[in-house]
Amino acid sequence: MTAPVHFDEKHSDPRFLLHGTEDSASWEATPGKPADLQKVYFGTRRLWGSEGFTTGTHYWEVQVERDSAWFVGVSVGSYRSTSWLKSSPSNGLWLIMMWTLGKDHYPLRTLGNIIKIVHLLKVGVLLDFDNGKVTFFNPDDDAILHTLTGNFTERLYPFFRYCLSETKGSKITII
Repeated sequence: MTAPVHFDEKHSDPRFLLHGTEDSASWEATPGKPADLQKVYFGTRRLWGSEGFTTGTHYWEVQVERDSAWFVGVSVGSYRSTSWLKSSPSNGLWLIMMWTLGKDHYPLRTLGNIIKIVHLLKVGVLLDFDNGKVTFFNPDDDAILHTLTGNFTERLYPFFRYCLSETKGSKITII
């Protein structure tokens, strides 16, 4: 049931440095020279999965470093908004925010009425395309963190957006 997910360098912000087999990336803030196709994504702070899904059930886990904040989930391929304020299913995004900034442990909370914020370093993402559901799990105890629904009509891609961090080179890994 685990889906092999890799980052798509061509369709991601060129300020990310992809490592090894393209299953981990670091936010570098200062890019090299972006390819022509990457120029469209400059400034978006987004990483996309290289393979999209149009049917079936797919699962992957994401791990982030301490002292950072990331959006993690799935997106329609046509999503183009630059504002995180438009991060909702009605705009083609099904997300959770991984918030590991600060030393305090916060309970599950929301950003607006759509996005759940979790204080975890690792989250599981389960896409059930055929039943129109994206469920987020704590992989350490299999607890459901949040479920979002939608009427999926176009290809969905794993989606990751860097927000901020207290250290340079904040890293995200698909495990």
